[in-house]
Amino acid sequence: MIKPFSEHLLIEVLLVEQKTESGIILGYQQGQSEYLRDVYPFSGVIKAKGKDTEGFEVGEEVIFMRWGLEYISKTEGIIDKKDIVGKLENKKI
Repeated sequence: MIKPFSEHLLIEVLLVEQKTESGIILGYQQGQSEYLRDVYPFSGVIKAKGKDTEGFEVGEEVIFMRWGLEYISKTEGIIDKKDIVGKLENKKI
């Protein structure tokens, strides 16, 4: 597991896959329309955090701006805490 430094967090991005009739897999954020998915923030779960990330806990679901994430694998990336725009608390369905 990667341990982020300073004000950085390791995020697992929450994606939904769609397959076209020809078998091409399209990844996009759950709940996003095709029109919004290029500009809308992403969501993910915090997997690990650096020392200076008070207010964030491992396992929390957060919303972040997509351009702030540096991918380290297909579903995980490192992000600075300033690029997190909110937390999802008490989700209601």
